[in-house]
Amino acid sequence: MKFVNKRKTFSCVFIYIFFSIISCKFISFENLSIKCNITEDINFFNEEYIILEFSLPPNPQDIEDSINLTNKNNSVICDFNWHENKCYIKPRENWRMGENYYFILNNSISLKDGRIYDVNINRFFSYGQRDKYLKLISCSVYDNAVVKNNELITFKFNQPIDVLSFKDKFQLSPTISYKTEFLVNDTVVNVIPNGIWETNTYYTWEFESIKSKDQYPQEKKYYGSFYSTVDIEQPKLVATHPVLVDFNTKSWKREKSISDIFINESIGFIFSEPVDFDSVKNSITFVPSVSGNFVQYDKEGREFVYCIQKNWDANIEYQIKIANTLTDINNIPFYDEYTDFFIPQIDYITVDSIALNTTEITDFSEQTNICQLSHAQNDAEIDVVVNFSKNIDNKYKDIAYESINISSFFPSSAMTPTILSILWLSDSQLEIRCKGFTKSILSNNYYRLRITGGKNNILSEEGSYIKEDICVFFIVQ
Repeated sequence: MKFVNKRKTFSCVFIYIFFSIISCKFISFENLSIKCNITEDINFFNEEYIILEFSLPPNPQDIEDSINLTNKNNSVICDFNWHENKCYIKPRENWRMGENYYFILNNSISLKDGRIYDVNINRFFSYGQRDKYLKLISCSVYDNAVVKNNELITFKFNQPIDVLSFKDKFQLSPTISYKTEFLVNDTVVNVIPNGIWETNTYYTWEFESIKSKDQYPQEKKYYGSFYSTVDIEQPKLVATHPVLVDFNTKSWKREKSISDIFINESIGFIFSEPVDFDSVKNSITFVPSVSGNFVQYDKEGREFVYCIQKNWDANIEYQIKIANTLTDINNIPFYDEYTDFFIPQIDYITVDSIALNTTEITDFSEQTNICQLSHAQNDAEIDVVVNFSKNIDNKYKDIAYESINISSFFPSSAMTPTILSILWLSDSQLEIRCKGFTKSILSNNYYRLRITGGKNNILSEEGSYIKEDICVFFIVQ
């Protein structure tokens, strides 16, 4: 039987426990408290630093390695500053106003004396102030509203916005060319179409990620919709009229139809609503063709003039065709194809009146009427004034008075008058002074004033002429 030395056994156990203790780190049960300036119930944080205050001196590197700050699931590089047991933490590239952050300190950390503690701090917060978020206060058009052709859309915000971010993030569909106008210290934005909103179109608008001038993001996504002007009426031709084009002046003869058009007149078209100018040029034709060009006469686009570059041919039938490819400004097609016919006439010069001294003659239809001039001597002077209906072309003024003849008609023994002077009182008024008339005493001495017609004689500025001869008979008593 063996015996065991109890004293020897107790000594071995004591030595084993002693060396086991000194070979390990000491685990303390003393409480470690950490204060954070972001409390668990806070949603917004706007201080420069996140501050951690430790009740016991920590190992700084251990703390810095254990901290994780994220923004939109992206890790944020931080700068750390220490003052005694306080750690000051902030993003290296500064905070982003209004954006969400997640701060974590969740690890086993060591103190300077080697003791180890498990810590767990989690904070989710938005950086900035709640009332600083960009908000849309009002919009001038409510959902599904109808806007006029060139009506602007106004957005009003609670604070000045970042202009570039609005221009970059504002979306309008379908796409249309527009401009933006920023007013009232950039708190009001007008969206203005370049031209008009496309008719019969449903528009939607939206913007997100727009920022204020302080770089706060918008509170939420904003969106809306509206309708442009509804137009289902097809354009119609209201009327066609002759138009006299004189240099840049266009004189509409609205009391006349093109059935009364003269060879020197252009044609004016009036439509029931504004039409597309290009479609006018491409959809209206003449047969036979005549050189010319279309011009828009009014601002609205209802009236157009086809300005001829040379006269129509007289007494030739022309056809106007308007195809249904013509459209209004909203791309609504022409009501129906249109066809009309006209025969241009010569716009003859007429004589409005002839004055023999104080006697005025306006009716030349009855050439048998004899005009009697009294109180004249054989050598008395008579002033003949001819008033034409049109201005006489300067090139033909010499021909004009050569076409006017005053002579004795019956009997042949009557004196032949002498022309003393010829004077153009205006472009349409000619005065001829003459003398040497035989006074009718016992028998009548007849004189005739004849204006020779025809296109080889008197011509107006427009190229028209007197259709046929005009005669006036008179006696001197």
